[in-house]
Amino acid sequence: MTTIERLSLPLLLAAVLGLVTGCEQRGDAHDEAHVAADEHDQESHEGRTTIDARFARAAGIVTATAGPDVVEEAVLLYGTIVPEPTRVRHVGARFPGEIEGVAVALGERVAAGQALATIEANDSLQRYTVRAPIAGVVTAVGAAAGEQTGSEPLFVVADYSTVWAELAVFPRDLPALEPGLEALVSQGAAEPVRGVIDYIAPHGERGSQATTARVVLDNSTGVWMPGRFVEARVVTRSTRVDVAVPVSALQTFRGSDVVFARYGDVYEVRMLELGRRGLERVEVLDGLAPGTEYVVEGSYVVKADVEKAGASHDH
Repeated sequence: MTTIERLSLPLLLAAVLGLVTGCEQRGDAHDEAHVAADEHDQESHEGRTTIDARFARAAGIVTATAGPDVVEEAVLLYGTIVPEPTRVRHVGARFPGEIEGVAVALGERVAAGQALATIEANDSLQRYTVRAPIAGVVTAVGAAAGEQTGSEPLFVVADYSTVWAELAVFPRDLPALEPGLEALVSQGAAEPVRGVIDYIAPHGERGSQATTARVVLDNSTGVWMPGRFVEARVVTRSTRVDVAVPVSALQTFRGSDVVFARYGDVYEVRMLELGRRGLERVEVLDGLAPGTEYVVEGSYVVKADVEKAGASHDH
């Protein structure tokens, strides 16, 4: 063996060992990449399902395209309908006497100046007429022929053409409210009616700690009945955002808020990062790209199918 051969042999062995080590490292990295890809595929499979288009229609699944929208931040308030105090009159006798006749019945609508009862005064024995001071409905009758008048009202006449919605405002919502804000007031299944907060009481109730906010409502149709409970949605801020989805479209999956994107017959989970939240719509900061078709109605059906598919995959 020559001197050159003796020098080259160690170098050759080192080169071979380095090549083998590099291959092993690249093989390990390749295997790790395959493992990560497999894990991703497994997650995608568990968050994905296929639903035939005919079944989707029958199940009430409806989709929309993600895009810009307005998020209305609002508070919900609850209260009751009450008469406007200046439109309720308690009618009594001007002079003590005997009631000779009553001209109206409970619930009857009367005009301003209409006769309600006739009374004979005790002192003068003169007959005089008690008349309605305002137009409205007779809501109470405390008079009967042959009785003597006393200090109690004989009639109550109320004009319900305008009423108030008195709403309870708790301390957590009070900072967001102010007179002039629009309120959508509703009772039962009826369509909401737009009104404006025109007054917020400067004091609260000792027991409930609630303050009263007032909305004046036109009641010319008689739809608002005093004593009925109402709900009011007061919009405190409106913001246009890049992507927003209906709150009703959200489902929970693996502890996260999600919607379901649709690609043909395939539905996939999209985990969301949410921003501003309104009563009806919520801002999406990440997780749903503009232009993506997603489920807005029937999302619970898709969630059930996704969970079923995931359970089958586990087995």
